[in-house]
Amino acid sequence: MNFGRAAPKIASGTLRTFLFPRKPDASPGLRLGRTYAVQSAPGSPAIAEVRVTSLRSLNSNDITDSTASQFVSRTLALEHLGPDALLYLATLRLEDEPAPSGRPAHR
Repeated sequence: MNFGRAAPKIASGTLRTFLFPRKPDASPGLRLGRTYAVQSAPGSPAIAEVRVTSLRSLNSNDITDSTASQFVSRTLALEHLGPDALLYLATLRLEDEPAPSGRPAHR
């Protein structure tokens, strides 16, 4: 799964939550309990594997500095996502072994 610029931090274990936009009446794209390859761009090699351990929906008013850590701060998250954004917050657990390149983005 493409985690963009957050991929290296997720792969190193320094970023354990991932905040991403939510479309009304759409599934989050990530599923609780599933394992995903961490990629920095679509089609790029996997650099790690993570398991989704929690997934919740929130709106931009619920963002704190800690939940917005991938954006550095709440202010930067709001600038990037917008003040009325609907969001998902996924908590990720780094799996022990890195994913080999070429592995599908999820299983």
